Amino acid sequence: MESGTIPYYEPFSVQADHVSNATRWEEWLDGFINLMVACGITDDVRKRALLVHYAGKEVQLEIEAMTAEHKGGKNDFQKLVDALTTRYTAHVTKTYWKHLFRRSKQLPDETIDRYHSRLRMLIRKCEYIDEDEQILTQIIENCTSKRVQRRALKEDMSLESLLQYARWLEILDSMEAENIDTSANIPRSELDKQKRGTSKNKSKCYYCGGPYPHGDTCPAKGKKCRFCGKLNHFAKACRSKGE
Repeated sequence: MESGTIPYYEPFSVQADHVSNATRWEEWLDGFINLMVACGITDDVRKRALLVHYAGKEVQLEIEAMTAEHKGGKNDFQKLVDALTTRYTAHVTKTYWKHLFRRSKQLPDETIDRYHSRLRMLIRKCEYIDEDEQILTQIIENCTSKRVQRRALKEDMSLESLLQYARWLEILDSMEAENIDTSANIPRSELDKQKRGTSKNKSKCYYCGGPYPHGDTCPAKGKKCRFCGKLNHFAKACRSKGE
């Protein structure tokens, strides 16, 4: 990072809701630490000064109100981090962190990796022994993809294999939405299954369900499916129905 130039990072907003402060502080602090790593800043004096600067006016006022014993001196970066973390998370019990973890569902537009990261952040406060197994179960029960759920219930999958499968489905859906030929990107085993399942309907369009090839543009292009809500196919041709 060049001298005199620092990238923008949104200040932390202190709210009356202790639970909201706890979850948002964890996210904010993770982002700040990543910023320090990206900028190559390792000196504790600079890291502490930047923490105070980036945290914003509300946090700065709370730091000023702390005793020297709690916030430490100019070179005590970790001590200040610990003091602020205690300040914003002390009111949230381990039981409540578990409650938040169990209530966390994948959002409609949230990628599987973002959902996984959110669960990973929450579970750190739950003190589970088998974190990967807990996250795996949570994703299976609360992800938005029925295909992921059905695959995971049919066969034993590790967390990493489930994430890889979910990422592949997201890429495939994105390519289909843009009417890109996806056959070259489908694993051979999956392609063989599709060929076996559609061998009797080679003249039917996968997107609109009508005769194929079309004389012009597929009538389903740009249309929203009434079954799954995704673009570029009709409900009668929706693959989610048979999964």
